[in-house]
Amino acid sequence: MSDPHLSQGDFRGLLRAYATAPVPGPVTAMSNMLVERHSGSAAVLFYGSCLRTGVSGDGIVDLYLIVDGYRQALGGLFPVLLNQILPPNVYYLEVPFQGSTYRAKYAVVSRKAFISGIGRGFHPYFWARFAQPVRIAYSRDQSVTEEMLDAFEVAIRRFIQETVPVMNGPFTPGRLWQMGFALTYASEIRSEGPDRARALFLADRDYYESVTVFVLGHPDSDTQPGAYGPRTGRIRHAWAGFIWLGRRILGKVLSILRLLKGLLTFRGGISYIFWKIERHSGVKAHVSLESSRFPYLAACMALWRIWRKGGFR
Repeated sequence: MSDPHLSQGDFRGLLRAYATAPVPGPVTAMSNMLVERHSGSAAVLFYGSCLRTGVSGDGIVDLYLIVDGYRQALGGLFPVLLNQILPPNVYYLEVPFQGSTYRAKYAVVSRKAFISGIGRGFHPYFWARFAQPVRIAYSRDQSVTEEMLDAFEVAIRRFIQETVPVMNGPFTPGRLWQMGFALTYASEIRSEGPDRARALFLADRDYYESVTVFVLGHPDSDTQPGAYGPRTGRIRHAWAGFIWLGRRILGKVLSILRLLKGLLTFRGGISYIFWKIERHSGVKAHVSLESSRFPYLAACMALWRIWRKGGFR
């Protein structure tokens, strides 16, 4: 139970300070271009590795475009159908800024699907991402900003509440978030080890420790300073493990489907997908898609070989 002395307004203030902080110029330029490109744009969210390490011409910025509806934003029936079946669609963007070219991949999701995925989604695809620090690079109006802040708060609470039951014994905020990151990594096609989860926590340690206090209250362990005492019985602990196993199985299937869908929406999507798999799993695809008469068939065969080598763990 959260500490009654901690104000809900203070929690919202913390989220607002992080989410509405200024974004780099290239991200603003990207946001403006997305708003011009897609009708019904409500918000552009900036998150991921470039938020933590900085935006440069060598990286790919991660953005989410929140729209009122797919038909208005995407136009064609096929992309609308793809996004309704398995959101989000992912696209590629290049923007010139002060003599350099900056690149981004951006996901398009409706406000309804975004809120539902965070609040009711079984798989952590949405709520694990937006429990982490995020910037609102563009918001159409104040009501949209408040809606996004509401969603971030729900994501944080879900992340913590879904992770606490798997913790054994006393746990610090660091152990809690690193465990949550490991569980969510295992629910997608990723192979990052404990060092990656630790680096992610340390990059925004103050943020993670602060939001944990707002959700769980101040540390209350009688045996370990700065830690929370055990909060889960054996039955709930076992059930939580079963739930996360289900998410892991479902997540592998969804990840593969999203990768295949990316072939249809992401310019240079095939090359990007194999780069992403190699980056996360270490398994390289030895295939020349440019020389193949049937590049999509060659891609599917390469995905099969990667799976046989353990690339989808």
